[in-house]
Amino acid sequence: MSFQMYSKEQSKIEITKLVEQFEKDLPAIVDRGVMDEAKVEDTFIKPLFLYLNWNIHNVDLPYKEHEFIVQYRLKRIGLRPDYLLRVKDESINKMRHVLFIEAKHPKYNLAKDLTYIRQCYLYANSTLCKTEKPERRVNLSLLTDFEEFRLFDCRDRAPLKSNEVQHFNKRVIKDFDWNYHNYISDFNTLWDVFEKGQVTKGSLREFSISDEELKDSRKAPDFEMLAILRDWRKEIAQDIYRNDKTLTENVLTAASQLMINRIIFIKMLTDKELEKDYLSELLIRIDKSDDEISFYDECKDIFNNLQTTYNGSIFEKRIELDSVKVSYKTLKTILQSLRPENSIYSLDAMPVHVIGTMYEKFLGEIICKKGRGVSPVLKPDVKKAGGVYYTPAHIVDYIVDNTVGIILKNCTKPEDVSKIKICDPACGSGSFLIAVYDKLINWHIEWFWAPFRKPPANDLL
Repeated sequence: MSFQMYSKEQSKIEITKLVEQFEKDLPAIVDRGVMDEAKVEDTFIKPLFLYLNWNIHNVDLPYKEHEFIVQYRLKRIGLRPDYLLRVKDESINKMRHVLFIEAKHPKYNLAKDLTYIRQCYLYANSTLCKTEKPERRVNLSLLTDFEEFRLFDCRDRAPLKSNEVQHFNKRVIKDFDWNYHNYISDFNTLWDVFEKGQVTKGSLREFSISDEELKDSRKAPDFEMLAILRDWRKEIAQDIYRNDKTLTENVLTAASQLMINRIIFIKMLTDKELEKDYLSELLIRIDKSDDEISFYDECKDIFNNLQTTYNGSIFEKRIELDSVKVSYKTLKTILQSLRPENSIYSLDAMPVHVIGTMYEKFLGEIICKKGRGVSPVLKPDVKKAGGVYYTPAHIVDYIVDNTVGIILKNCTKPEDVSKIKICDPACGSGSFLIAVYDKLINWHIEWFWAPFRKPPANDLL
């Protein structure tokens, strides 16, 4: 099977047919439910992008150059947009992420349904991290059921905080708040902006966000999240200290850090759709409590379940730390803000490095008793050094490419790779080990895809 490219004239003819068929089928789709959501996607939404020259099945493309990514998700959670569009950026020889697509059924009102609008917006905004690679930041997200076509500029975090439909709708790009008739009446605009070749040339580039803009950490969700976590840690430490003023600063530091580490790790597992939403379940269970509670005792069943799979030290019982008490009110506030409908960031969309950055930042601080309370302060050696510093991503990639990458070039089968031993004795936030892991995973993906790859031909992508 080869991939067919469409001229502008051919594309208009095919999209016109698509619109006419949709108009004919719309009453049956909405009133009688003759198509489910997946069928609507396959029959109308995917073909729309096919006729705009997107290789929707990635025919004959190497895995690392797939341009139409189907983002598998568990329907019970549904946190991830359905599709991600990417183009090859020759200037950096990498795939650049350009657009998320959230596909829905025409029975929904995409101008009023907060759940789907927020989901579409949140994921893109969460990629706009200072710690993320520029080519992986996506601030455009399309919400469509084919009947409606709504393109959101997701750079502003304010709608996520207000959580009101009208504030999200103000971020719709007005030139692309369409219904299906616009595919024909505004076909020239549709082609000039969304056709794959035009996107590769930069038709969506005016909406990109630069490193310069992200220098203001208030615009970067990862830095905003770190600030929120720091506040939560302080509140937890103060709460623990109010309940037991005999605790040492070392215990206050370690106990509050462990509690935050566990909460965020569980939140990450949920956002990445690896586990169910344990934190929401915990919130429901403790909702009737008015007293101080043992976080570990309330969570021990959760921790025991997770320990069987994630068998590091994070869920092991630490007697000196897990005996501390925290008030229900403090814990409830934190857990409520992390519920899917309230959270202002997605840990699935954020770079995994943000977890290491959080951990390293906490390692640079200690909880100290001050007056009648406690407060986090920088360790003396960190303060003297001017704070915690991180190795830039491009430096990490360069070092890994020229160490592990060179060794991998001499590997011809997985058995060769399994013999490689890698150690980072001063791993810090783990950025090098994460990059090495990605390198190993990508090597195996390429190895498995190699037998299915065809030689390039003029009529193939």
